[in-house]
Amino acid sequence: MNYLITQMWVCLLIAAAIGFLIGWLLKGILYRKSLEELDENWQRKFAKKENQSTTSLEETSQSTAISETPTKPKNLQSSFDIEEIEGIGANYGGKLRDVGITTTQQLLNKCCDIDGRIEIANHIGIEDFVIQKWASMADLMRVSEVDGQFAELMAYAGIDSVQSLGKQDVDKFFTSLSKANNNQQRVKTLPDVTTLEIMIAEAKSLPEKMKDV
Repeated sequence: MNYLITQMWVCLLIAAAIGFLIGWLLKGILYRKSLEELDENWQRKFAKKENQSTTSLEETSQSTAISETPTKPKNLQSSFDIEEIEGIGANYGGKLRDVGITTTQQLLNKCCDIDGRIEIANHIGIEDFVIQKWASMADLMRVSEVDGQFAELMAYAGIDSVQSLGKQDVDKFFTSLSKANNNQQRVKTLPDVTTLEIMIAEAKSLPEKMKDV
């Protein structure tokens, strides 16, 4: 009898040990699976953060590249009061206004050819070659950053239209402007070569206006 009881206890102990071992193994498997899932979640989070950081850096780089890209200078306007042209004061400005010419663009439209220049010259009592010079300056003032004084300086340097400006070699152009400014003292500071290159490129894109020059 005692032998049977002993055998039963041994069997129970063995069963308990086996149950504990199975439970321990299952717990280890579940725990390892949880760790793997947690690791996968963290990896996904890190990958997402890395992608966001990369995208942000690319956008910042693109924004910086755009901001550093040279852009051509722009005047606030392409047409000015007629008196902005050097040589047209209150007297000639008043006479031009009498025939409806109040802006540089209107002067250019009217005096872009020889017939228009002769008509206006006769009206205000001045030589037509002076009208031609004024029309040339009005034409050049269509280019960004070109005001009346700089347009006059270009005219002294032999540039009589945007077509002529568009054909310039920038280094030779800068040299001729420097010589003209030394003689005439029209502007305090000449534009740098980069700005002149932008002006030349813009002149090439503008429609032709001046004729018979």
